[in-house]
Amino acid sequence: MLFKAIGRGLIKAATTGGFKEGFSSIMGLEESLRYLAAGKTSDAKATLSIAYSQDGTNKEAILAIAVINQYYEHNNYAAEIIYQEIIQAELADDKNKWSWFAHKHLAIIKALEGNDIEADNNFKRAIFKNRSDAELIYKYGLFCQIKGRNDEATQYYRDAISLDPRYAADVSMTSPNIEYLKRINIENTFQMN
Repeated sequence: MLFKAIGRGLIKAATTGGFKEGFSSIMGLEESLRYLAAGKTSDAKATLSIAYSQDGTNKEAILAIAVINQYYEHNNYAAEIIYQEIIQAELADDKNKWSWFAHKHLAIIKALEGNDIEADNNFKRAIFKNRSDAELIYKYGLFCQIKGRNDEATQYYRDAISLDPRYAADVSMTSPNIEYLKRINIENTFQMN
């Protein structure tokens, strides 16, 4: 219960103001979320702590701390509620532009749960709201490829590479292996970059 209270407090602080819009801790944040998706919560928390200490006002790091705290209670539903609250806050206040982040991570949660329709919808909403997140677009390409939608996957891979050429190496490793990727557990696939 304490983690839930802390998580809600952090969400409120992050969505209602006062924090700068910097993204200096993104790499540590993404690494921590990959650990989290793999069930390595202690590694996730350690990595996120480093990211947070580098920039204690980073909204993404603050939101992710709240979500990791929810996962520590093995309560994915609570994490989903937090993301839904972010989305609702944006609907209520047009100045809150953080729902893309919530949609991005809801998509991953839903994909890990095997809820393909909701995962797909949340990926699309996240990309619609933030077309500059190469990692998001790359992961949606992976999702499409796993689901056998190879033409869509190719287009999303191209978009990700155009935003960040470093994704070309990841795509070159995955594209020839479409049949192999279909058999890989989706949780492991989201760990790939």
